[in-house]
Amino acid sequence: MPAPLKTKKEIQDILVDLFSKFGFDGVSLSLIAKETGLDKGSLYHYYPKGKKEMASCALKSKVSDLASQVLDGLKGTDSTSKAILETFFRALADFYENGRSYCLVGVFPTGSASETLSASLKAAYDAWVDSLTPVLSNHGISNPRMQAISFLAAVQGSLLLEKVETGEALFHTTLLDYAQRWELNLDFDS
Repeated sequence: MPAPLKTKKEIQDILVDLFSKFGFDGVSLSLIAKETGLDKGSLYHYYPKGKKEMASCALKSKVSDLASQVLDGLKGTDSTSKAILETFFRALADFYENGRSYCLVGVFPTGSASETLSASLKAAYDAWVDSLTPVLSNHGISNPRMQAISFLAAVQGSLLLEKVETGEALFHTTLLDYAQRWELNLDFDS
C-alpha cells in the first residue's frame, strides 16, 4: 500500500529541516524525495521551479516563524523596554533551541542559491534590525541601530560556530554577554 501523501506544510517542514542542516548545496532532489517519501515528479508538482523554489519556500517559512515567535514580541507597548528585551532574549533562545537548532538564514549565504535568495535574506536581516532598534533606543542604548546589527551578527555567528562543535556554549554565552551589556536580567530556566 503506498504511503499517504504529505501536505504541503509537512513537506515544507521537511525542507526547512534539510536546508537548515545541510545548506542549499548539501541537499539534493534525491535526498528531498527520500525524506518526503515523494518521487521527483511529485516534488515538481508542488514546486514547479525546482530546488531553488523549495529553498525559497523553506527560507520564507523560517523567516515567518522567526517573525511570529520572536520579532513580533519586540512590538509590545504594555511593558518596559527592559521587559520587552528580556522576553525577546528568552524567545530567541527558545526559537534556536539554546543554540542547538540550525539557523536557516545563516546557511544560505554560503551556498550557490545565495544570489537567488539574497532579497529574502536581506528582508529577514532588515526585519530583525528594524524591530530591535527602537526597543534599544527606548532602553537608552547609544547607537541602537549599530547595536542591533552587532547583536544580529553575534547571534548568527554563534549559531554557525556552534555547529563546529567547539564544546563551547557560544549561543548562550552571546545572549548572556549582550544581556549584561544592556543590563538585562536573564534566567533561561524560567
